[in-house]
Amino acid sequence: MKNWVGKWLMFVSFGHTIVGLMLFDQVYKAMYLEGVLNSVIDERTAAASWFLLFGFLLFMFALLVDVIEREKAMYLPKKVGVLLFTLTSIGVVLMPLSGFWLVYPAAFFIIFNKRSSNVRAMWKVKSIKVPTDDYLARHRAQGAFRDALIAPLTKGKMTPYEIYLQIFSYLPSWVNGLMSMRNVLVKKLGFDVATEIYDQKKSTDIQIGDKVGFMNIILLTDHEIVGMSEDKHMQLYMSTNVQDGYVTLSTMVNLKTRIGRIYMFIITPFHWVIARTVMRQAVIQKRI
Repeated sequence: MKNWVGKWLMFVSFGHTIVGLMLFDQVYKAMYLEGVLNSVIDERTAAASWFLLFGFLLFMFALLVDVIEREKAMYLPKKVGVLLFTLTSIGVVLMPLSGFWLVYPAAFFIIFNKRSSNVRAMWKVKSIKVPTDDYLARHRAQGAFRDALIAPLTKGKMTPYEIYLQIFSYLPSWVNGLMSMRNVLVKKLGFDVATEIYDQKKSTDIQIGDKVGFMNIILLTDHEIVGMSEDKHMQLYMSTNVQDGYVTLSTMVNLKTRIGRIYMFIITPFHWVIARTVMRQAVIQKRI
């Protein structure tokens, strides 16, 4: 059966959470009656809290695994299986009578899956060292998040704007679904939830100040286009830079508030998957 690892880990996370609710039901009730805030006051409440939180973290990891399995452009790295095996083994040693044993099948499959072992040769999109002398670097605030991905261009001469559209105008349905869910969850917190459809203007028509999707164009040259979106919690920059037959896509987020930093911590794993997925699809489908 294909694409079962993510679903299996979801099943394990559900089972783990249900067992925790049964084992610590009285503890959770007491914490609720105490008002939840600052209710972790001893080893028992700490154990109950970590038990429940681990279930949520495992479920979030399972969601990412499921997304990667369903994407033809992405594969699970062998290192993920090794780390999962290591974590599982530690759990089994410390708690032999536990559900950690249920994670072994997933770990072994990831390690010995042929697609996982050949992942580096098959991935055309690579992470690179973040530039320190470009436009985004000059606008980077202390504590900002930034990453950069590079991919080969195979379609011939294209402007940065054309490449930008070819990458982001073809988002997978699951990405659009996650974005819709994200918008519902963060709208009341003051985050930008713009959902504009990309207006595919001609390259000769695009100008600084135009809005493309949810991004305002703030830099436009022969080799780079930079868009920016801002709300009260953060400034989001996206650069598409073309040099020597390669395109570099770089994302930078200047964080303004504590809520913004918490948000970025939570969504970083999803950003990691989504950014690589959309670039790989653009390469594989020969859109760039």
